[in-house]
Amino acid sequence: MPLIFEHLPNPTDEQLTRVRAIYESNFPLVMQKPFAIIAQGSRNGAVTLLVARDQTQPQTGEPIVGIATLAHLPRTPVLYLGYFAVDLPWQNQGIGRQLFWFMVRFVTENAAVDAMVWEVEAPEPGHPAHIRNRRIRFYEQLGAQVVTLASTYRMPDNTPDGGTIPLRLMWLPMRGRQHPPDRAEVAAWISDIYDLVYPSSEGLAAQIIAEMNAG
Repeated sequence: MPLIFEHLPNPTDEQLTRVRAIYESNFPLVMQKPFAIIAQGSRNGAVTLLVARDQTQPQTGEPIVGIATLAHLPRTPVLYLGYFAVDLPWQNQGIGRQLFWFMVRFVTENAAVDAMVWEVEAPEPGHPAHIRNRRIRFYEQLGAQVVTLASTYRMPDNTPDGGTIPLRLMWLPMRGRQHPPDRAEVAAWISDIYDLVYPSSEGLAAQIIAEMNAG
C-alpha cells in the first residue's frame, strides 16, 4: 500500500475528524484525554501530530490511517509518546511499523532528545495472544524496552469507580544511547508525565516513585 508519512503542524478540521475517529476507536474511554488537547496542541505546537495517509484513495483526500502524538516532557530531555494507533481496517498490514520508524527519523532530525517514553496497558499473565501482550511485543520488536524499575506504575482512574489502572512504561533509546535509565531518571520521567497528563494526581506520582525507590 503506497503511504505518505508526514507531520501535520496545522491540521484541518477534516483531518482532525479522521484523527479523532482513529483515536477514539483504538483507546478505551478510561485512557482517553479530552480530544481538544490533541486538536489545540497540534495547532499551537504543544503536540506534534504525525500521520500515515493512504495514497490509493485520492478521491477521499488520501485518508489518514495512522496517528502518533508526541510532546516534550516539562523538565526532562525526553519525548513522551501520547498516542500511537492505526485505524482498525488497516491494521496488520505493516503500517504501524512504517509509521513508528518515520516517527523515529522525525524525532532524530528535529528534537535534541536521546529517548522516547510512553505508557502501555499492563500485560495479561498467561495470555500471550491478548492484545495488551501483543502490543508490548510489537514495541519490543522495534527495539523498545519495558522500564522494569517502574513495575508498579499506574494511572489514576478518573471514572466514578475511582482507584488506579495498572500500566507499564516503555522506552526507546535514541541517538546511539547505550545506558539504561537509572532510578533518578525514571523518577523524573514519572514526575514529568504526571505533570503533563495527570496534573491533579501528584500524590500518586510520588507514591509510585517511593515504591520504586523502596524496591
